[in-house]
Amino acid sequence: MSDVLHAPADILFYKNQKFFDYVRNITSDIVVDILQLQEINSAQILLCVENALDILYLDCDELAHLKKRVGFTLNNGDYIIRPGVRESFDFLINSLKLKVNEDKHVIQSNDNTGNGALLEQIVDAHNNEGNTFMKAFIENIVNNLKRSKNNYQYNEYVKRFALSLYILAGRNAYEFVRINLPGAIPSIATIESYMKCTNVQITECEFRFKSLKHHLNRIDSRHGFCAEDCTSVVKKISYDRISNSFIGFCTPLNNGVPQPVYFQTDNFHMLENWFKIAEKSSLLNLHMIQPITTDLSQSAPFILAAYGTNNKVISTGIIRRWLYIYNECSKESIRIIGFSTDCDAKYLKSMRLVSRFFANLPNIPITDNNDDNLFEIHVPAKWSSWFFLQPKQILLFMQDPIHLCTKLRNRILSAKATLLIGTQQVNIKHLEDLIDNSSKLDHNLVKSDIFPKDKQNFTSCLKISSKDVLSMLTENSNTTATRFYLTIIHLTILAYIDKTTSVSDRIYFAWITVFMCRF
Repeated sequence: MSDVLHAPADILFYKNQKFFDYVRNITSDIVVDILQLQEINSAQILLCVENALDILYLDCDELAHLKKRVGFTLNNGDYIIRPGVRESFDFLINSLKLKVNEDKHVIQSNDNTGNGALLEQIVDAHNNEGNTFMKAFIENIVNNLKRSKNNYQYNEYVKRFALSLYILAGRNAYEFVRINLPGAIPSIATIESYMKCTNVQITECEFRFKSLKHHLNRIDSRHGFCAEDCTSVVKKISYDRISNSFIGFCTPLNNGVPQPVYFQTDNFHMLENWFKIAEKSSLLNLHMIQPITTDLSQSAPFILAAYGTNNKVISTGIIRRWLYIYNECSKESIRIIGFSTDCDAKYLKSMRLVSRFFANLPNIPITDNNDDNLFEIHVPAKWSSWFFLQPKQILLFMQDPIHLCTKLRNRILSAKATLLIGTQQVNIKHLEDLIDNSSKLDHNLVKSDIFPKDKQNFTSCLKISSKDVLSMLTENSNTTATRFYLTIIHLTILAYIDKTTSVSDRIYFAWITVFMCRF
């Protein structure tokens, strides 16, 4: 009897057919029919019902067949439920109550953090079928509280949640949560092992083309757009036990491609020499792949590679790295559509060279006219080019429009740069005169718009290139160059940022911007 009374650990989360199968296994089909008739489809609902057999005493024709199976009617008209059915119900309810009391006792006896009352309420609550993670999370805690601390176990839901928490919150925050919720999430050592098994661990300088192929196959995509950018990091040298190498140094580039596990040695003197002469990386360069897919829920970006750098690279090195990524992806049947950066001057030059925009690379073969993967624009026969570009291109390029606008704005603010258009000079003093001599209601400018402390302040770009400002500059013939330059910023915003601009207008504004930048 004790084995039967020992209900499964997750019986309180059984619902519908799974719950009915359990009831049928320990009682009978009649008990299941009574429960199904009343829509009692879980242990929580059954424990909340005062007496599930009361329905049999109702005078209802629809219950006549069931009442004959469950009990019998005396000559005086009294209805009696068969003792076996009543005992089966009592046995079922007592086994469920025993399980609830066991869980409460385990929580109260093992909880040292004041969380027992909360867990007790969750265990007693009705199961929310739509919240699978909550069910798995609480069930995992309850089961671990029955075990010794060195025998905690975790299901897949909890491991994935813990890994996300570790990545997003960091090591210290993760450890704080783990200590205050005993048995809830695994140790950091376990998470690191799980990370290694799930191929989340990224080795510095390693381009993960195989993993990219697996990711794109999973979401049924064969195309991607590559983005590259740097961010500042604290200069620090650390040892990576997985690759058995030291990371934090500036990795040498071979044709623009970083060399993996370059700083690997078992010689202490060599390591000491690296600390003396090798430069520590102050930047982290990150390559991301944005899958091209019709399902936006499957279009999360993928980390292709990451490595420390000092950003001392020439444009031809960048071009060779892009071609390396393109060719390696092609081997995996992945078509890289193009590349995107943040308007760094070296990357702008690389884009201009690859797209052959008033330039050429005789020593680096970029395209093969027989390549079926080339993008080709069919322009009218009388046209010599398309946007001053060749009609066949191997890659497309995009610049971050916000960076592009702020860089154009910062150039006009530079005390060293002299911008001439024709015989006139582009000068920020023209805007300063507007602020000093005109009403703010006319141009909506303030001093901080033309002399921003934040070099990435995009709002000032919007204000200095507004239609009202451009209209007021038209009134002075000496400000033609400045108005012309601010118009370029205004058209860039319309072409790439303003969501209200139609597709045809975006193309038109982009063409006008290219034309004005050239001439």
